[in-house]
Amino acid sequence: MAHKWTAEDFCHELQHVANLLVKRPNSQMGEACLVSLKQRLTNVTDMTASTLSALYDKVEAAELPQNIKDDILQTMDSLSVSTESNLQLETKASSLHCLPPYLTTADWKALSQCHVLDAMRIISERMKKLGIKSMKEETNKTAVATLLHLHVTVHKNPLPCAWTIYGMVVDLAQVFNHTEVGQSVPGLKMYPSSPSQLAKDWLKKAYGNEEPSMSDLSVATFYPKIPLRSTSSLLWAEAPAHCKHLQKGNAKKEHADPLMSKLNDFMEKWDSKQDQEKLQNMQHSRMNPLPLQNTGQQAMSGLPGWPVQPSAGSRPDHAGPLPVQNGTPAAEASNFH
Repeated sequence: MAHKWTAEDFCHELQHVANLLVKRPNSQMGEACLVSLKQRLTNVTDMTASTLSALYDKVEAAELPQNIKDDILQTMDSLSVSTESNLQLETKASSLHCLPPYLTTADWKALSQCHVLDAMRIISERMKKLGIKSMKEETNKTAVATLLHLHVTVHKNPLPCAWTIYGMVVDLAQVFNHTEVGQSVPGLKMYPSSPSQLAKDWLKKAYGNEEPSMSDLSVATFYPKIPLRSTSSLLWAEAPAHCKHLQKGNAKKEHADPLMSKLNDFMEKWDSKQDQEKLQNMQHSRMNPLPLQNTGQQAMSGLPGWPVQPSAGSRPDHAGPLPVQNGTPAAEASNFH
């Protein structure tokens, strides 16, 4: 039976070839070694996103001639984006648990100045540039939590009511689905908590001349306030007038199907447990007036409240005062819906 190569086998072979070329730099074995390495790479059977990222780092760190490195990296690039490869990550929903460090300094500045719908577009564009083509619920949650951080922590507005937040969840999903950017990197199934854990080559392709902010901001304190489904227990109250279109009649009633009702109760408890664990493992937000660390805070301190008045013709017809959790009306300038 033919030997099935693994990523570990490839790393061992890479090291042996590098050692050989160090000992015999003038030999004619370079081309033969390159062909052999590329063949073994295409035969790796346990390739995952984390494995590919680790292999990028291994190749970059290897003591190989630059032309051989480049050829190997090109082979890895074609493997990672091939729809016939074992990865096929770009067609599956991606999990991103912590959005803030992936946003750039320019992203944060733009988010601080624009209307909430434009903020959703900026976040959607960044996630698309990271290779995310379909969001899992936790990805939507961290994005909405980032929007809430801007609204509440940065601009000192009251927390919106649960129905308004659920409307943000729905709107963000729609904006994301209608956002198009040029594909630059293959999507990952699971994104680490910090971009620093990803390969430098991958980051270069994802960001170009930009860099991720690497912000250590935690938005997990908002997670328990975000209803991701219309059946969430957070939506127990009657929806306000501007959110009536979101109410499907099942937020205050038991589900018609007993099995589905039990399943929904289980998922609500599971989400609550997961949120508590994340809150324990993440640092609390520093509650600074700006979401970045050492990235232009002084320049941004005088920016207007968020969201600001949109340009003529862009303001939603149903924009109005913002309902809040404790019954206190929000500022008139708020445009959440």
